[in-house]
Amino acid sequence: MKKILVLAAVIALAAINLKSIVIFFHTTTHEIEKVEIDAQPAQLWVEIHDVSPGYGYGKLEEILNVLEKYPSNYLKVVLFVIPNHGNAAPLHKYPEFAGKLKKLEEKGYLLGVHGYAHEEPLKKFEFDCDAEQAERMLSAARYEFEASNLRFPSYFAAPGWRTSYEVNEHLRKNFGYVYYYYYIDTPDGTLPHHSNEYTWYNFDRGGVRQAVQDYSSAKGVFRLTLHVGAVNERGLRFLEEFLIEKNNIAGYGK
Repeated sequence: MKKILVLAAVIALAAINLKSIVIFFHTTTHEIEKVEIDAQPAQLWVEIHDVSPGYGYGKLEEILNVLEKYPSNYLKVVLFVIPNHGNAAPLHKYPEFAGKLKKLEEKGYLLGVHGYAHEEPLKKFEFDCDAEQAERMLSAARYEFEASNLRFPSYFAAPGWRTSYEVNEHLRKNFGYVYYYYYIDTPDGTLPHHSNEYTWYNFDRGGVRQAVQDYSSAKGVFRLTLHVGAVNERGLRFLEEFLIEKNNIAGYGK
């Protein structure tokens, strides 16, 4: 009887120890997985604003040539197109430009709507208006895309990020992804990631070092915003150097 009791005690102790070991390994694995998830570099989302016939395709191509040298560096690129830049460059009147956008879309680039005319009065941006006025501009924008044999995008960014509260509600009903300066509205909720831009004509906001530092500390998504024309002035070198450094951080090519 004593032998049976001793044996039972040993088995019970072994079971307790085994459970502890299982819990230990489970906890340890969970912690390791959490560290690995937290240690993942942020996804790079690139948004290119002011794509339009007014600036021409050459400037956009210069930017894309740099990006395409490092295709594994970014998750997606959205080309935000001005449908009628300055009320003087309606997209449908530039079939060659529109045709090139269509080919870019077929390659995997995403198209977005960037306002309508992108004309800003001194104190008010065009989508800082009521829903009725916004709908008129969006209808005109839709016409430009469809008349150019392009699908109307599900991405939208207002010029200067400026919208009224009334328009915000309207945009959510018409687009899957609405980009603002501090966040992005998506079908799955709001992503709290702000825009990062480091080049604006001859003004350099921190340069590559600051961009790399910001990227390194980002969680989940890092938005890199580029403006056609602005980045072409002095930002192409910045863009390439940043992508090289970002490549190193993410461990690509090792």
